[in-house]
Amino acid sequence: MGIRFRVWDREKMFYPKLDDEYDVTMSGVVFLAGDEIEKKDAIAMLSTGLKDKDGKEIWEGDVASLTHKDGEVVQCHIFWCGNMPGFGIRELDGWDPMTRTGGWRPDAEYQVIGNIHENPELLKTAEVAKS
Repeated sequence: MGIRFRVWDREKMFYPKLDDEYDVTMSGVVFLAGDEIEKKDAIAMLSTGLKDKDGKEIWEGDVASLTHKDGEVVQCHIFWCGNMPGFGIRELDGWDPMTRTGGWRPDAEYQVIGNIHENPELLKTAEVAKS
């Protein structure tokens, strides 16, 4: 399986198939050859290549319920760490995100509950819990 992208075009999520012709620039401009469309405000996200406990693919921008080995359950935002590089998680349970950000936790169980573009209320709920 190669690198996979999904694209939020500010209205809906688009999942190009592996045989679709498309280009994604570093600034997020997406060119879709089949539609001859240039989406300048689109947001491209990478697949982690991993699946959650229900078999759903986990993507950058997803919000997931994470269950630690000790049974603690928290919500987290999956993001691409450009400075590492790799995927990181930011817990959304009221903790300061600067102190509760870290790498992937392979010993935890993940369940995707939405994403920050189609379900922005998931982040707002976390902000309310933090205050």
